Amino acid sequence: MHLEITATWGEAGLEPVLRACLAGDGSLLACSQGTEIGLYEPLTGRPLPRLKAGRDAILSLALAPDASWLLAGSGSADEWVTLRLYRRGKKWKLERKIQAHYATTALAIAPDKDVFASGGGEDDGCLKLWSAEGNELWSRDTEGSQVADLSFSPDGRHLAVARWGATTSGPARPSSGAARASFSGRSRGRSGELPGR
Repeated sequence: MHLEITATWGEAGLEPVLRACLAGDGSLLACSQGTEIGLYEPLTGRPLPRLKAGRDAILSLALAPDASWLLAGSGSADEWVTLRLYRRGKKWKLERKIQAHYATTALAIAPDKDVFASGGGEDDGCLKLWSAEGNELWSRDTEGSQVADLSFSPDGRHLAVARWGATTSGPARPSSGAARASFSGRSRGRSGELPGR
């Protein structure tokens, strides 16, 4: 199956897709388009009601594996980013807003939805873990390199962090902050596994 959702400047008033994420269960596709979040049924491509996420561009998105929560980071590269956590019911409801860090470039929601992660851009270079209530649990400097992507393991116990120049994986809970494995340099033709339980 191939599904392509595109928008060009001025097309039906939509802006180009900057970020996209698919729920782990395949039930929902979310795309950031300017200051709005486009929601789609992946199997049919049918658009669902859009979410307005403030006045700033959406820089990052994450969906819970079961599509029950959506996390969006909006702002600009030289400002603090606002993270918006939405809960799905009959309609999407904005649960809370959190001031994060400069240019949040990556987000991830743990499978049990009790923790989420955010990664900063080039000027910030910070990795943070947050509670579902919006409290900062843990923070680590990524040595000035931009966080490009984040992903929790299926059991939620490990977090993979892709950053420019290196990939790191380690425990995803604040009680154990040291990275368990690090792969430096380019990953062309190489693969790494997350550490076991």
